[in-house]
Amino acid sequence: MRATLLKAISVLVGQSQLGERRSRLSRNLFRLRIAAVPVLLTVIVVPNVTKAQSSGLTEYQVKAAFLYNFAKFVEWPPDAFPNNTTPFTICVLGDNPFGSSLNEIVQGQTINARGFVIRTNIQKQDVKACHILFISDSEKKQLLEDLKSLRGTSVLTVGETPDFAEQGGQIQFFWVNGKIRFAVNTDAAERAHLKMSSKLLALAKIVHDEKQ
Repeated sequence: MRATLLKAISVLVGQSQLGERRSRLSRNLFRLRIAAVPVLLTVIVVPNVTKAQSSGLTEYQVKAAFLYNFAKFVEWPPDAFPNNTTPFTICVLGDNPFGSSLNEIVQGQTINARGFVIRTNIQKQDVKACHILFISDSEKKQLLEDLKSLRGTSVLTVGETPDFAEQGGQIQFFWVNGKIRFAVNTDAAERAHLKMSSKLLALAKIVHDEKQ
């Protein structure tokens, strides 16, 4: 993971800048995990990871890193957490395309004293206990039903199915010129009482509910 993240950053910032960053980032894996995706967010692109895996970093390693970082740029209402140290729960509904990437990216990490719990192959009756819910493409036939069942909750829904955001999901991954980008449905976020950072919104394609 360390080598692939460094390679991805080199593609993004260029070899001239990598030397300066290498000594700092290589101190420990924690700094690598924290530094990689914020750099990507700052310049609005993900490492030059194409579907051919040319950078050595897989699509779902990148998406796992984004899920981790969304926890830093989204504010949940106080009642979403029983106490100040309740961990963020990241869940996957449907087939798990991440393999071990989610566990690897959050291992040992905390945000505001909150650690992380990863739950894959979660049952539908348990999704309301999640803070971030990735809805797999395998759920596309019942996507509207899944999203409807979450109305009234503060679960951040993330997906990659076409029109996921327009149908009421809050964040949707999509590809542009071989790079992973994301759209945010601000209507859906407002309904869920989720406050999106202005930094996150500045990097997103803003969409609204399909009916609008």
